[in-house]
Amino acid sequence: MAIIAGEQKYTNIPVSILAIYAIPHDRGPTVNKDTAARAALEAFQKRHLYGVTDHILAEFSCGSHIMGDAFTSSAAPSFRVKLTGTAPFAKVHVIKDNQYVYSTSPGKAAVNFTWRNSSPAASKTSYYYVRGEQLDGEIVWVSPM
Repeated sequence: MAIIAGEQKYTNIPVSILAIYAIPHDRGPTVNKDTAARAALEAFQKRHLYGVTDHILAEFSCGSHIMGDAFTSSAAPSFRVKLTGTAPFAKVHVIKDNQYVYSTSPGKAAVNFTWRNSSPAASKTSYYYVRGEQLDGEIVWVSPM
């Protein structure tokens, strides 16, 4: 399920909010108005959403965790990034604690890679998120994990 909440112009950049993974597994495949509304609210509450300036699709996961989840890991985290843009991506960044830790310039609209943090700090809380920039200037930001 995907929900586009429209475009807002708070700055000079129009931003659409797109929520995915909104159907809880315990409700089954049937979607009606009540379950869709509850699922959308749960997705927003869990931060299972991302912001885009165009119709870009994004998936960001670490094992069974998805964008917006808070979790602990005894091993070095490995993140899966999948972006489907409306134009080729000029750059895709993995950001940890406000620092760019991985960047790629794929030059294509479909991006799919795994990045592993090879040196996580023990007993330290960190957050990771992805930012994609298309060649046409459109941008995607995923909720941090």
